[in-house]
Amino acid sequence: MKQNHSVYFEFYKDSHNFHAHFEVQKFDQLPWVTTHEKNAELWNFDVVEIFLQWRNGPEDVNAPYLECEFSPNEKQLNLIIIEPRKRLATPWMWQFTFENQLSDKEWKARLCVPTPRDLPFLKDHLKHHQLYGGAFACLGTGTGREYYSLNPNPEERPDFHRPELFIPF
Repeated sequence: MKQNHSVYFEFYKDSHNFHAHFEVQKFDQLPWVTTHEKNAELWNFDVVEIFLQWRNGPEDVNAPYLECEFSPNEKQLNLIIIEPRKRLATPWMWQFTFENQLSDKEWKARLCVPTPRDLPFLKDHLKHHQLYGGAFACLGTGTGREYYSLNPNPEERPDFHRPELFIPF
């Protein structure tokens, strides 16, 4: 199948923040697939997702993790995943920086995530600062939907909520 996009991710961290930069290039003439609904399920539209899991060691795959979703029209969804597909929380007080640039053919964004030292469910896992995660892009619709992943899994329609596949950052 011909790919309609290319996706580039870049990451680095400093003592207080995690930084991500991504670029999405479009090769087709279709518009970006977005929504303007409040509290929309962004994963059903063009979206980039970054998952961040602070572990007490490599085997700590059951630690809660942050899920950060971003759309081309600057919609955001941020969740604390306590148990994938079972329990989650919304980090209301959590602040981060997001810069977005969009044209018909290109979407660029930068993200700065402060270490969430005071967020419920996460603070007990920040002692050793071993950061793991994943980065994903879901683009297009219907049979033309494309999935891109920093750490792919073998399913045809990927399940990104697989902490055992997260990689160290």
